[in-house]
Amino acid sequence: MTGLDALLPHLPPLLLVMTRMSGLFIFTPVLSSAIIPTRAKALFVLMFSLALYPTLNLQRDVPVDLDLMTLAPMMAGELLIGAVIGLAAFIPAASLQLAGLFMGQQMGLAIASVLNPAVELEGNSIGQLLFYLGVASYTLLGGIDMLFLALAQTFDAVNLGGARITEAPLDFLVAIVTSGFVLATRIALPVVTIIFLESLAVGLIMKTVPSLNIMSFGFPIRIIVGLTVLLASMILISEGISGDFLYSMDTLGEWIEALKHAHGGSG
Repeated sequence: MTGLDALLPHLPPLLLVMTRMSGLFIFTPVLSSAIIPTRAKALFVLMFSLALYPTLNLQRDVPVDLDLMTLAPMMAGELLIGAVIGLAAFIPAASLQLAGLFMGQQMGLAIASVLNPAVELEGNSIGQLLFYLGVASYTLLGGIDMLFLALAQTFDAVNLGGARITEAPLDFLVAIVTSGFVLATRIALPVVTIIFLESLAVGLIMKTVPSLNIMSFGFPIRIIVGLTVLLASMILISEGISGDFLYSMDTLGEWIEALKHAHGGSG
């Protein structure tokens, strides 16, 4: 038997491992960034897959003679698992940019929209600030390590090729999306409330002094007040970000446990 004949049985399961691993690079902050070259991402996927593959005891469950029609649905299911794990980190970070959009609209900063290169979405400077703060918090909390560990645990829950695209975890996605909207509202609410009170005060002043130019008087105060409240609540915002990321990781762990029960604790 030649070396190629010995490696051939490992190619289909290794391809499925790489597919599940590559799903992590679709949404995960930092890993999915357009700043990282595509070739570098491919090398990361190959490196991590080769490091993980020898620890698995699942390759015997994958037949060698797989054709394209059989392999394609398997790869779609594997990609779904990795993408869902990446969403557990992406949605809290995206909710921070949404909170910045709420605040920027009220402060009059929506005119200065810029492209966030990390997610290739348009937002304002406040949203970018909160987004990068969230990514930094998630990285310092060991979020990338936790996502890779969670992905490794899925191989104990679902055999290679055992995932199906119809098994999309809707309950899990609804839970983290709801949590993201709640986080965005909690972060934006203090600034939005203060801006609302400032608008009432400026309106009363305008009624008292009709000759006052609202364009030269109201907007600068609105921006200064909004930024002051944002900076004053930064510690509370950091705690909220950390709490939401940890909640997403806990919810992700519950989903993996549910996968184990659904697939009979494979592996």
